[in-house]
Amino acid sequence: NGQADVIVNVAPDQAAVVDKSDKGRISKVAGGRNIFVGMRNDRPLLADKRVRQALNYAFNFDAVNRALLNSAGTRTKTIINPPHEPPDAKPYAYDLDKAKSLMKDAGWTPGPDGVLQKDGQKFSLVMDSPSGRYIKDKEIAQAIQQDLQKLGAQIDLRVLDWSVYAGDMLNKRNPDDIFFLGLGSPFTGQEELNYIHKDFSLNSTYWQNPEFHQLFDQLKATLDEGKRQDLMNQMWAIAYDDPPWIYVWHQVDFYGASKRIIWDARADERIRMTEAKLA
Repeated sequence: NGQADVIVNVAPDQAAVVDKSDKGRISKVAGGRNIFVGMRNDRPLLADKRVRQALNYAFNFDAVNRALLNSAGTRTKTIINPPHEPPDAKPYAYDLDKAKSLMKDAGWTPGPDGVLQKDGQKFSLVMDSPSGRYIKDKEIAQAIQQDLQKLGAQIDLRVLDWSVYAGDMLNKRNPDDIFFLGLGSPFTGQEELNYIHKDFSLNSTYWQNPEFHQLFDQLKATLDEGKRQDLMNQMWAIAYDDPPWIYVWHQVDFYGASKRIIWDARADERIRMTEAKLA
């Protein structure tokens, strides 16, 4: 209605409405926030990397992108954001048959009710998601739940208020088996990789990979940019093959801006009105 100069978190499916209005327009930017589903690697059901690979292959991002994101998104290829994103980085492709094959290789087969089982235990996970913290977070989490159920997983989705979610998950590092989250980026490469380091205070996956941690120590001690990039490329390959997350999407941020100002959104999510000018 023209009362605000900038509004945040415009839903992708509402962006066209804002852009066609007389008083507003959309400023869109590929932000630095990686949206993912963390997997508790300290839980027995998720200890096998083949299982975690299978959950990545079972997620149909293209369907989510069309249905919920107005086809504006791209699936996360790597934890590392540009300009340090490895040149060979690629996303997991949706491949339900491959996902089922990996689960079978890991010893999981469908039971009488269709739920995967192994040694008398069902493949049953509890999934946490906030509502309203990230773009279409609850809805994307519900889509992931459905995709994993097609794989044969039994998924109990808990949608929580952000204050409760942040307290249990961020402060106590005690989420349920899998959890929907987004982490922003300072665009250094090293800081993004730190998100999955075993000593990072917000890493609730409890992922352990000795080779990764050894390379990370080398990265911290290396100043040459070319050598640093090579180390980051190697670390991406490790985190792709031994995934701590279900890679979801690289969040695109939609801002509504009044036509009375000249202002563009920033990738770091900061809003500095000192950078705005009257049109």
